[in-house]
Amino acid sequence: MNKIEFEDLLSKYIENDLSLADRKKIEAYLNDNKEARNLLSSIKKTLRLVNNLESINASKAFNQVLFHKLKKLKNRNISSTNHTKKTTYFGFTPRNGAFLSLLIVLFIGVSFNLVSTVLSDPINQNVVAKENLNNLNDNKLNDGSSSLVSAVKDSSKTKKSNRKTFDLKDKVQFVKDGD
Repeated sequence: MNKIEFEDLLSKYIENDLSLADRKKIEAYLNDNKEARNLLSSIKKTLRLVNNLESINASKAFNQVLFHKLKKLKNRNISSTNHTKKTTYFGFTPRNGAFLSLLIVLFIGVSFNLVSTVLSDPINQNVVAKENLNNLNDNKLNDGSSSLVSAVKDSSKTKKSNRKTFDLKDKVQFVKDGD
């Protein structure tokens, strides 16, 4: 017998509801196991203490008053649940819906501010200008203007260097030149 089997049969052993074979198994387990003997004596002591308690007499109307209070409490809970039915919009209570709407508006506002700061940066303006040039078709604007200068201003802010160009065509011969 193991501890789990012993604990399962212990209450029947105390109440004397076991067969003779099961009773002998439990007594053999009790003889071999000190912890089991301590558990049995603890349970017997608890039962003696509970049986020695003074009984308390309740008034004759106790049950009626108790049932009346329980009925009132039950009716109050039912009526309060009917009144607390909350309206929802798309699954949100009005307070949570307002909070979510505020978050969406803030997100959109912050997004517009980020986009405007990115576009106001001179480095990013070059990228935007190049994209605008790529969108032009046959050097003409959508409004019929034929001038590229009027379409995009030069934002590179670089000066042309005054380098001399060298003509080395006849002076340098490359390895794969066949001429």
